[in-house]
Amino acid sequence: MTAVGAGGEGASGWQAVVTDEPVATPAEVDWSSATEVGCPGSLLPPEGDATEQAEYWWRTRTSADSLTIEQISFPAEVFVDGRSVARSVSDFLPLQVELPGADCEVAIVCRSLAGWLGTRRPRGRWRSALTGTQGLRWARVSLVGRVAAYPAPAPAVGARGMRFGTPAALGDVRVGTRLRGSVGVVTVQATTLRPGEHTITVSGPDGTWQQTVTAGERLEGCIEIDRPHLWWPAGYGEPACYTLTITRGEEELVRRSIGFRSIEVDRSAGGFSLSVNGIPVFCRGAVLTGPAPGGAAVIDTLADAGATMVRFAGGTVPASAELMQRCAERGVLVWHDCMLATFDLPTELDAVVVEELRHLLGAYAGNPALAVICGGSETEQQPELMGLPRERRQQPLLTDRLPAALDEWCAPVGAQFCHVAASPTGGSSGSALRPDDGVAHWFGVGGYRQPLTAVDAAGVRFATECLAFANPPEEISAGLAAVRDRDEPWLAGIPADRGADWDFEQVRDHYLAEVFGTDPQVERRRDPARYLDLGRAATVVAMEQCFRHWRRVDDPCAGALVLSAFDLRDGSGWGVLDHRGRPKAVLSALRRCWAPVTILAGDAGLAGIRVDAYNDTPAELTAVIELRASGAFGNVTVSGTLPVRLPAHGAVRVHDDEISGHFSDLGYAYRFGSPVADAVEVRLLDDTGRCLARDALVIAPAAAPQPVDTVQAVLDPEAETLTITSARALRAVAVRLPGHEVADDWFELPGGLAYRVPVRRVGSTDREGWVRSVDLAGPVPITLGPGGVDE
Repeated sequence: MTAVGAGGEGASGWQAVVTDEPVATPAEVDWSSATEVGCPGSLLPPEGDATEQAEYWWRTRTSADSLTIEQISFPAEVFVDGRSVARSVSDFLPLQVELPGADCEVAIVCRSLAGWLGTRRPRGRWRSALTGTQGLRWARVSLVGRVAAYPAPAPAVGARGMRFGTPAALGDVRVGTRLRGSVGVVTVQATTLRPGEHTITVSGPDGTWQQTVTAGERLEGCIEIDRPHLWWPAGYGEPACYTLTITRGEEELVRRSIGFRSIEVDRSAGGFSLSVNGIPVFCRGAVLTGPAPGGAAVIDTLADAGATMVRFAGGTVPASAELMQRCAERGVLVWHDCMLATFDLPTELDAVVVEELRHLLGAYAGNPALAVICGGSETEQQPELMGLPRERRQQPLLTDRLPAALDEWCAPVGAQFCHVAASPTGGSSGSALRPDDGVAHWFGVGGYRQPLTAVDAAGVRFATECLAFANPPEEISAGLAAVRDRDEPWLAGIPADRGADWDFEQVRDHYLAEVFGTDPQVERRRDPARYLDLGRAATVVAMEQCFRHWRRVDDPCAGALVLSAFDLRDGSGWGVLDHRGRPKAVLSALRRCWAPVTILAGDAGLAGIRVDAYNDTPAELTAVIELRASGAFGNVTVSGTLPVRLPAHGAVRVHDDEISGHFSDLGYAYRFGSPVADAVEVRLLDDTGRCLARDALVIAPAAAPQPVDTVQAVLDPEAETLTITSARALRAVAVRLPGHEVADDWFELPGGLAYRVPVRRVGSTDREGWVRSVDLAGPVPITLGPGGVDE
């Protein structure tokens, strides 16, 4: 036996041991080797499969009336004075146990999942592509750490949220908010274990409202607020939140964030688009596939980058209260899958999944961020990919039982959510595989290695997963030698599809070759650091090209979520953040494309350079679009300005000749003579001349890396700007400025046009900063300019 520790609150202290063999009862456990701990906490066992073979035991003594465990890993069992009183059925459901209220021993065991899977059970109609352990279809467990697609170091084993005390005073709490004309309505229902007077309070930015109700076995209340502040997605308005509490005397029984918003989905013509408060929203963001590093800070980072939606993917982990609260505060819509993924779920577990849905709704209904309830990840796609005919892949749980349970739960309180059968799911065609119909997982640019231009023809309507690459973090802890040789420490963090003869680093290499016309293996062996920068730059280009296309008002796409938000372990994972929550290069590209007010330039072929300006905000914007193009010697060859009115929640599309006033073949599509310019920069200026957004496009990159003395990077600490100037056009300009936040990174820079990047000091500046580019022979030191003092 091996002792294991944990932390948290307990009754009077716990003992904990790990047994290598199954043990039936606590009386048979050798407690002499136990470790004293606070209480069962969230345990991450040692690396490897051995933890799935072991059993984790804890025991304590208590006089409490009840025990509540918010989350416990399946399969688990609870004993009171040696007698089994409760067993878990799911990773995703709490466990509640009545206790005698007198001194007793409570023992908990998380049993070996491997041992549980050793019992043979009937096979499904199809096999999951995620894992060779097909018996997992019978286990309501997270796949994080158990499949190659979610390469966490190990699955989590243990318990979280342990509470002793009296039973909860309220059960089956249902909260619904809705708009009835200009009136916001809050409806509350619950079962009561302690009858009496209860006070329902709603407080918000415009006041406080209360209702006192006398509850017998049921508590029911309704509060109406005239013209409440509405909750809006980030950028589209303010995400106004209210606080709902239910008290009994001095005891607070319920506290949660609520808000008022309407939500509708338009599925006409095979599409899928969401509208909040009657305004269509372009949903952009990322998929969460495991426990968030740094908790709610992940939501802050994504929201700061312009995200309007996150998705909690089926088969991973559900949303936590902390993340849901932050999504409400930051205006980030939540698409929440049921915890299903690819398996043919046995009908014996239908009731468990329905109960998981009811538990999710009970925890978060009323939270205005929760927008979409979905039947799981690739639950329809998997059997269709296997070639099964429609009649052999019917899943009544997805099409009948879950939507019926959602309606039954929501109807009494008027809660509003959009329901989607699965992610992906078909629209008018009924096929989950069509990117141009319904909801898609689109990896045409990505795993299927189609050219970057494939986004133009794909016709994606709404991608709940897309653009998965092995995105290198800035700091490579495995070392550059491991990168060069593809050693195990480097490969461990790279996702791969089970059964594929390639991984997602090779996907990135494919686009490195497409974008830069060079052999990635030669670059890897010759200079691993440059190879990584080329890979970072290639994924930046891929992300930008796709989102520039999808966000256009004349494109049918209404949303796209990148797979994924963050890495699950150290290495080059799918995440736009690393496993510590730090941004990677691609997040800078997404920030430019996702910002609520932004300008984006793209090559439109014979139509020239297309410029799209966006204004998600609720106020009309009077602005000027400025265009400047520079040639090989840094001289401006084409320029112009165009006053525009950007409507609220709207956009404007123009082309370069409309801004400059004449045709110039700026994109070098007609190819008469030499290119007119090496690069073009567009800026969106407000009516005072302040730059609201900027984008740039290199049209004719240099044939070879340029000398570092052709670039200047000057930091002015007082003005909080970093001014970068280059003699020639540069791609993928990366800034490293310790102790500062940099407003833009991994951008393109036309020759001769200074770019003043806003910076903000956030910490120590004792290390030197530098600028680098794939078009430079080396890094350029950042120097201090006007107002700067050497420190």
